[in-house]
Amino acid sequence: MTANTADVIHGSPTAQSQLPSERGTRQRWRGVVAAVTVDILVWFVLWRVAIPGEEAQTVSMLVATLPWFLVAAAREYAGLPRKLPKADYFYLVTLMITLACVRGGAFALLTRCFALPSGLVIALLSLMGMVTAFWSMRGWATLSPVRHENPAAWWPRVAWAGVALFFVLRLLFLGHPELIPEEAYYWLYAKHLALGYLDHPPMVAWLIAGGTRIFGENEFGVRIGALLCWIVTAYYVWRLADEMFDRSTASVAVLLCSALPFFFGVGLTTAPDSFLVAAWCGALYYLRRATLYGEGNAWLAMGVAVGFGLLSKYSIVLIGGTAAIMVLVHAPARRWLVRPHLYIGALMAVALFAPVIYWNATHDWASFAFQGSRRFEMPSHFSVHDYLLDIVVLLTPVGLLGVLDFMSTRMRVRDGAGVPHRPGDRLFVAAGMFVPFAVFLLYSIKHKTKLNWSGPAYIVLLPCLASQLLVMRETMRSRLGRFVAIAWAPTLAILAVLYGVILLYFGIGIPGLGYSEYSRRFVGWKNLTAQVVTLADQKEKTTGERPLIVALDKHTIASELLFYSAAFNRSPGVPEEQITSRNIFGRDALMFNFWDRELKPAQRSFILVAQSENDLRDASVTPFFDQFGEITPLTPRRNGRDAGRYFYRFAQGYRPDVLRSGAK
Repeated sequence: MTANTADVIHGSPTAQSQLPSERGTRQRWRGVVAAVTVDILVWFVLWRVAIPGEEAQTVSMLVATLPWFLVAAAREYAGLPRKLPKADYFYLVTLMITLACVRGGAFALLTRCFALPSGLVIALLSLMGMVTAFWSMRGWATLSPVRHENPAAWWPRVAWAGVALFFVLRLLFLGHPELIPEEAYYWLYAKHLALGYLDHPPMVAWLIAGGTRIFGENEFGVRIGALLCWIVTAYYVWRLADEMFDRSTASVAVLLCSALPFFFGVGLTTAPDSFLVAAWCGALYYLRRATLYGEGNAWLAMGVAVGFGLLSKYSIVLIGGTAAIMVLVHAPARRWLVRPHLYIGALMAVALFAPVIYWNATHDWASFAFQGSRRFEMPSHFSVHDYLLDIVVLLTPVGLLGVLDFMSTRMRVRDGAGVPHRPGDRLFVAAGMFVPFAVFLLYSIKHKTKLNWSGPAYIVLLPCLASQLLVMRETMRSRLGRFVAIAWAPTLAILAVLYGVILLYFGIGIPGLGYSEYSRRFVGWKNLTAQVVTLADQKEKTTGERPLIVALDKHTIASELLFYSAAFNRSPGVPEEQITSRNIFGRDALMFNFWDRELKPAQRSFILVAQSENDLRDASVTPFFDQFGEITPLTPRRNGRDAGRYFYRFAQGYRPDVLRSGAK
């Protein structure tokens, strides 16, 4: 290896001063001007042929910049002893596609929310994008993962840039994709604020209520709470990794917390898991401080974290098992059994959880039964294979292999690179993962689990996975460990592209790509609501009364119609007085059974909306009416493309006596 090549590999100041050569700077700036010009011209042509500006800008950027980006990258290496490695083209292409998706989010934000002219926005974003690309080329040779043999020097340098990229990607797209059904359902929680709900504690409702109070009744207002919770999660991940290893590991751990699918998802979509993960992570941090550092006040902080977690999701009680293992097995921690701090912390958690206990006590313990005994009364269903497959989705295959390598090799050695250096840390990691993982694994033997249930089990593994990235490959004892170390960089690059393309597809649209039947959970709700409200307007004109809109599923359609009807509903009052679910037919509709108890639909006409024709003909519905209209399809659209298929029919002569007589 020559001296110059070694300088490039290890990123010495000498190499950095050589990149790029001053004589090539003027040519590169000419390339920037040319790329900006092509970008704007291609966008204008596509826009003139009726392609929406938001979609056209993605194509124009890729057409204009990708060839220039690769040529410019190759020229950066012209004066160096090594040519541009082939693997670098992969990273450059993935970076370019991700930046195109980021620009798509920025374009939509500026044109939708700030109402700026599309032409002005494309000019500004094109110029900013090309300048950013130009400056990124100046440092790419020293930042590319291909040339760094020492990961401990490379990963910390790029970790925070990766964190910023994933954060900006989420921030820009918070308000663009339509709400998924669960988010719309939790928004209804916020419209009916209470101390508890049938299927979840109230924290998710409080988060959404705060977000919509500040930012309005829109997608951004609903989701901003999730991103704020992720910031709290990232803070505690950083603190945990810093104390278990070092600051370099902490920065990489935050990168993994940004990029791995489970953690990316809980910071993007609002759900009980968003706050749960933040509280769980905080509770783990304070548990470690209490048991390994002997800090009594940490038990009190843990009690607060667990209490807030219980206000979000009951599953955080499993951290009690982790605490029990740490106290009983780790000898120095046993002294807390005869000291008050542990018990005061537990009482603080119960005190914070008291409102939910009160709500359950006044509602026949409905939520505890729903999440407890009813879960075990469900039909037997072997789902261990699904549960294990969910881990691959939550952590990626490389993440799962990293966990297996850490557990099989590094947990068995007392010292060395990638091993927590404080006594008791290996027990802490094992207990933190094993308890929730084992509980849901046992449950999956006879019952069906959900994708997100085991996610908190992997919080404690983030510092361990990060430590693997910083270990020299030559020092790793296993082939699996060496493979994982090599595979992390391309995995994170692929995740960035995948997230960007998915958010662009569902939030804005991609030219030439339509929406399949499987996409209707994510798109088309706004247009479907507009069509249904139009039907209600027409019916009101002919009959003189506004019909009641009834969705014939558990909560999906009704929740979406209620959220998006605010923009179309001209009548004052509470929206759910006009839109409800199948609970009026005596069927389970979750919280609609509680919210619509005062509803009096007997004298109104109905619009029944369903996902299939069979639902409209179902024997649980037809006895309730004297007259029916014909079944008619509804096809919601998004950017001129079909986005699913629904059906509706009018009905009159509602017979509440059928419900009283016991029809189901």
